[in-house]
Amino acid sequence: FKQLQDFRKIKVGIEFEADDVRELDKIDVELLEKQKAERLERKKQRLQNPDDEEESSDGASEFYSEDEYVEDLGRVVHKKANIKRKASVAITASGKFKVEPDVGEESDNDGKQPAAKKRLTAKEKRALERSLKRKKIGTNFYEVSNVKNRNRNKKHEP
Repeated sequence: FKQLQDFRKIKVGIEFEADDVRELDKIDVELLEKQKAERLERKKQRLQNPDDEEESSDGASEFYSEDEYVEDLGRVVHKKANIKRKASVAITASGKFKVEPDVGEESDNDGKQPAAKKRLTAKEKRALERSLKRKKIGTNFYEVSNVKNRNRNKKHEP
């Protein structure tokens, strides 16, 4: 059972200091209209003349295209676009998280041989165990094990 909270009913009076309150600048409508018209003209010119960009006749620009095929993703990606890696989803007690592979580890090995597993000290092991342990917050602080007679001391009103 979950209780949904209606945020429309919450009213907060925000206090402002006199220094914070300023009049807004006047909006220059004519300037905005001019800028809008210029943008429309540039867009129309681009649509009418898409081949205006300088290209050499030998087709070298096509060879050195900014698009390239990425084998990991299995598709063509623009060079400037961010390459998205496959992210696995880890489900924990506090929610779902996307887990991505660590990029730093790949560059350390330089493709020679897999790095030997670093042994953890006892202190590091305990710290790791503590971080993986379920967090106890609020009403869930105590483990619920013995629920017998939990309502025994409550007063019953007829």
